[in-house]
Amino acid sequence: MIKYPKFSSSGEFTDRVKLKYLLWIIIFSNLGGISFSQQKVESNSRIIDRLIDDGILEVRNKLIPLGNDKLYTILYDKQNPEAEYIARRMQSGLQGFKVLLGVLNDSADHVIENSDELIEVDYPGSETDNILGTKRVKREVTVKFVSSIKEERNAEKSDKVVFSKKQKSLFDEDMLSSVEDSPADFTKGILPNEPSSKKILLPAIMIGVSAAAIILFFTIRSK
Repeated sequence: MIKYPKFSSSGEFTDRVKLKYLLWIIIFSNLGGISFSQQKVESNSRIIDRLIDDGILEVRNKLIPLGNDKLYTILYDKQNPEAEYIARRMQSGLQGFKVLLGVLNDSADHVIENSDELIEVDYPGSETDNILGTKRVKREVTVKFVSSIKEERNAEKSDKVVFSKKQKSLFDEDMLSSVEDSPADFTKGILPNEPSSKKILLPAIMIGVSAAAIILFFTIRSK
């Protein structure tokens, strides 16, 4: 035989229902912040590599008509770590082609001269996604470079690839160590400052809601 809970009045039943929904709201708010934190986030270095690869594909398409039997050499500013990173990835990405790196070899049939290289990570702002105050950082990753393909370095005529691409996304601030997983400075950004009033307000709201739930719970039990 099924036993149903007895309530002394309809008011008690209504209060219990309200409490039930309030508690569920609090639980889901907590779970919302936890579940987002557990999601796997893509690192800055991975995004940078993917953007560079998109640019390398454009360079590759320029080399195909010239032939993969030719010898190419990539020239870049060796004092610029961003330029070197792009050049080394370009060399490894041009599989099937004979490519030298950083040397002006007389036997090279074509020169790929890179310039205006830029790798930039910016965190322009942040937002809060739930009542717990889970801070999500806005992220912009930018890669730019120009590749001039010519028969010799001083040749006036060249075939250029002007590459510029940006990816925007969000990540949980607690995942910053996973986002910035590379020691290279150009894979890091500066987190935005958050107003002190915002830091205080959200925890205060959460404490207030929790206190209200506790008071309501004991009020109902005392009836």
